[in-house]
Amino acid sequence: MGRGAKYYTLEEKKAAKREQAKAYRNSAKGKETKAEANRRQYQQRQAGTTTASQPAGAPVTAGGTVLAESSNAPYTRWESPGIPLIPLFDTFVPGALVPARGDIAPLLELPDDLIVRAEKVLHASFGLVLGSGPLLGLWAPPYRFVAAEEDVMDRPLVRADGARPQRAAILGAFQCRQVLVAARDRRGRWRHTCEDELEVEVHCEIAARVDAWRALRDSIPEDTGSEDEELALDWGAKIVHMLAEEWEWRQRGLEAYTRMLGSSKMPWQCMFAEIMAFTGHDVE
Repeated sequence: MGRGAKYYTLEEKKAAKREQAKAYRNSAKGKETKAEANRRQYQQRQAGTTTASQPAGAPVTAGGTVLAESSNAPYTRWESPGIPLIPLFDTFVPGALVPARGDIAPLLELPDDLIVRAEKVLHASFGLVLGSGPLLGLWAPPYRFVAAEEDVMDRPLVRADGARPQRAAILGAFQCRQVLVAARDRRGRWRHTCEDELEVEVHCEIAARVDAWRALRDSIPEDTGSEDEELALDWGAKIVHMLAEEWEWRQRGLEAYTRMLGSSKMPWQCMFAEIMAFTGHDVE
């Protein structure tokens, strides 16, 4: 006879995983992991401060807009060697940036209205996306909203047909590319790091992202948000929801996670396919 089930329901399994993660965070190894992640985060902040003082033309990071570039582009059945991509910030959120709650919320306990926004098909137009652009604060802890300072509509057109895409689609393209960069970096780290250590990192990032998303949502009177605020809510919801879904696959084991990546059915892969299908030849 086979071995009896350790957990009979999904809720029991989730509760057990939360207890395991809590025990790990309080263990010597967990504290060591957090200290190491804090060190990496500090080094990245210092690097950003250093580059900001470099001469014009040097890569810098400022005000929620990532200006550093990378030619190592991730892709999902799509390549654009001439378009540089943006390096990812460390995914771990230091303890000081995690919302002050008694414990980190379970991954699947996302706000209902966040889930509704996350299910929207978002638009992206890559016609004006050369180099870097506004990221609305969604890629640097604590993930707080930063309005776009650059007028992206002033960029020169690079599309052959001369059509000018909507501003929201241009800003969406910068978000989309950063999603792909994050997915690439996650893929490498999640394959070579123990699950207990990853769980601390993922829980912290999700908690911080949800907290930032709620703060933005609650700061906007109903139906009065600016275009940038609405985009930040849409993309912020999409990003954290996809992260939670991808983490569920990683928890099923490395083999299942790798197999899902190979199937091109991971949430971020499906998102990119939806954008391509909606925009047709707009994604170049």
